[in-house]
Amino acid sequence: PELQHESWSRTILARASLGKLLKHDWSSAEYWAKPGGWVPAWPPNARGVMQELDLPTWETTITWSPQLQMWYSFNIKDFAVDLWVAEQVVGPWRLAAGGVY
Repeated sequence: PELQHESWSRTILARASLGKLLKHDWSSAEYWAKPGGWVPAWPPNARGVMQELDLPTWETTITWSPQLQMWYSFNIKDFAVDLWVAEQVVGPWRLAAGGVY
């Protein structure tokens, strides 16, 4: 079946210093923006156009797999868990296996 991209809530790639986040300091937060690069999250009016990842979820965890040499993420669809993979964290992302659990 064809994927229904238009019904997805998009994922925005962000990063920040863990040490600062643990202190509730968001000043180091950055977003991946078009045409491809990290931009500061603050002030919000200076963010630019954020690049959406082609993942079927708005809240996700992305992890690097040394064994697969790929980034991966899981998404729950209906009563199944799908595996999504990408060679670069910014994509392109693809459905590698549907219903892995």
